[in-house]
Amino acid sequence: MAALDQSTANMVLDALLGTSAFVATVTPLTVRYGTSAPSATVNMTQLSGTGYTTGGYTVTWNAASGGPQIATNITVLSSTNGSGGAWTIVGIEPWDSAGTPKRKFFGTWTGQPITVAAGNTFAVAAGAIAISGV
Repeated sequence: MAALDQSTANMVLDALLGTSAFVATVTPLTVRYGTSAPSATVNMTQLSGTGYTTGGYTVTWNAASGGPQIATNITVLSSTNGSGGAWTIVGIEPWDSAGTPKRKFFGTWTGQPITVAAGNTFAVAAGAIAISGV
């Protein structure tokens, strides 16, 4: 995982500087897969197709620890491509569960683009998604 979404980074900075209150994240977070690379200000294009859940997968997280501070996923994720054509997975974005969800982080998968042939499964092990605070 690369970084905080720009609006989330601004909220953290403003809260630390006392210029505004931090708006708490509405949990749980969902992780979305994308077919393009996201940036701090541009969302990726979310994957679509049979076997992928639009809106992402609910993920629970370990508390941040270590140096640098890193939080990892507890939830194991698995998606079987039933679309008939290959998936190409590039980006990853955790979003909150607000009435209008907000993206919190963005990044790309190591080794991307990842091609998942029809009938194959894309699995993400516990601890495979790492979010760093620095």
